[in-house]
Amino acid sequence: PGRALLQQRIGLWDGDEETLLEEREPVSLGPLEAYLVRDRLLARRLDAGTLDGAREALEAGGWLALGAVGRADYGAQAGVVEGEAAALLPWLDGEARDPVAVSLRAGARPVVGWLSQLRQRAQLFYRPGGLKGPFQLRAWMYHLALCALGRAELPDRTVLVGYRSSGGGKVERLGFRPVASDQAR
Repeated sequence: PGRALLQQRIGLWDGDEETLLEEREPVSLGPLEAYLVRDRLLARRLDAGTLDGAREALEAGGWLALGAVGRADYGAQAGVVEGEAAALLPWLDGEARDPVAVSLRAGARPVVGWLSQLRQRAQLFYRPGGLKGPFQLRAWMYHLALCALGRAELPDRTVLVGYRSSGGGKVERLGFRPVASDQAR
């Protein structure tokens, strides 16, 4: 247990090179690598509208193993990305809005920043992983800032899209409804 803690959690190795190579040889994607591959695939899918050539680019960049293992990993991650893209595309209609400056007071505290995730119908946040607490909290704070502005020309809702790998792997969506401007402050 102590050795596993040092190696897997802290990243310290005991110098046994044979064991090191055996245990660290990349055969398939780990959770972090899978997340990073989905991130690249999702960006490509949303920018280009297709994943054509993506597997070859990921293999050339060292992100996927060569051969059948790499093809299997790619197929699994591409399927996830297509599902997430299908959930995102209805919210990506039209051009992205220009960032909007935020400068207001929440009680005695100033709130200053930019809203840069604005689309025509909603403020949109997405990631190729789960909608974990810190991500939701960040989106909620941006949502409150958007609602506090109270500008009729801006969308009044916020949508989050992500992927939950546990429980069978599903695209998950979360939306925040409008909050009155005075309550958002």
